[in-house]
Amino acid sequence: MFVSSEWLDCVSNSSEMEVLRGVEAVVSTQSTGREEKINNSLASSCSFISVQFHLSTQHPPTLSFTITPIVRSLFISFSFSLQAFAYKMTSGKEYEEKPVSVAVEPKEQPIVDPNRLSPTTRLLLCVAGIMGFFVVYGLLQERIMTTPYGVDAEGKDVYFRDSTFLVLSNRLFAAVFAVVMVLRRGESLKNVAPLYKYAGVSLSNFSATWCQYEALKYVNFPTQTLGKCGKMMPVMLVGTFISGKKYTIKDYVIAVLITAGCVIFMMFGDISSKANAGNTPYGLILMGMYMFFDGFTSTFQEKMFKGYTMSTYDQMIYVNGFSAILCVVVLVANQTLGSAISFAQTYPQLLVDSTLLSACATLGQMVIYYMIKEFGALAFSTAMVTRQVVSIILSCIIYLHPLSTAQWFGAILVFGTLYYKANEDRRKHSHGHGRH
Repeated sequence: MFVSSEWLDCVSNSSEMEVLRGVEAVVSTQSTGREEKINNSLASSCSFISVQFHLSTQHPPTLSFTITPIVRSLFISFSFSLQAFAYKMTSGKEYEEKPVSVAVEPKEQPIVDPNRLSPTTRLLLCVAGIMGFFVVYGLLQERIMTTPYGVDAEGKDVYFRDSTFLVLSNRLFAAVFAVVMVLRRGESLKNVAPLYKYAGVSLSNFSATWCQYEALKYVNFPTQTLGKCGKMMPVMLVGTFISGKKYTIKDYVIAVLITAGCVIFMMFGDISSKANAGNTPYGLILMGMYMFFDGFTSTFQEKMFKGYTMSTYDQMIYVNGFSAILCVVVLVANQTLGSAISFAQTYPQLLVDSTLLSACATLGQMVIYYMIKEFGALAFSTAMVTRQVVSIILSCIIYLHPLSTAQWFGAILVFGTLYYKANEDRRKHSHGHGRH
């Protein structure tokens, strides 16, 4: 509160009794009732304050600090007394203080609280999310890489050929989504692990995804999907030689049966892509590279991030961010960035398909993380096997991929073995908990 120098001079030249008499004079001019109580309280408080003032006059350096609360208390109380007195004189009623109501913002509640749902309902929703997002993801993947977007001047079909641009779209969407989620949750955007570790994971992740998209130019979708199931052997080999993991004889038998089913599927039926039927061996090489890089990614990620406590979004931001940078470097080096953007401008449907593809991949990953956290990796593996079966059946129906009897046998061998493995893992898990 601002106090004039004249007022300070006046008070400093008055004695303690003069200040009290001034206060009592103010009290005597008011009527009885509530005003009297207020002024009595005022007189009592000023009596205390005046003692402080009397002491402070012996120490001039502290005068300004002591006078300020005196003046503030006197002015506030005196003003309130006059207000109450004027109200009574004009209305004939006692002045009453009205309570001030403070509006409290209701706490924001989620539209659907998953914790209020039963475990069975949450599990079914997770399975539905995985089936929905990843089945659509697979169909869109095949649509983008194997279906023409139009015809050129010569009447030939125009296909989208740049897998790197598709990876860039996917990684940018995932990184932006993760940034938004981190900001919404009030978490830090600072990297937890050293940046070179994110870069190492992103390099193998980019390579695996690029091989996956590129292979669809040369092999059909059922072959690619079944080939993913055959990555168990590469993952075991990478885990053995890099991480020093030990596997049982049963693990190797299961891996051999799955690989055998994949070989039967590829050898006894048409596996070529409609977009480019003449280079099927190159497509198989790309599938082998995909399985290697994908197995290396999971093993490398587990090894490199061990010992760091980080959120899912932290990994998504930096791994996808580095992958996006790598995509831009590759596109610029190959001088294909401009042509990819020009294709998207000419055929806007590509942007729609690629955005939906990225959204399905990103949201599907969120469902995967939640399902593994809530129900474990065993339930997740069973759901993923079922998703792959449904994806192959739908691809055969929608995109007309005829399968031979031997191919159906190979597919049944692969998926039957995967279901057996999931059941065995579940039994081991339940027995392990029973011993505790």
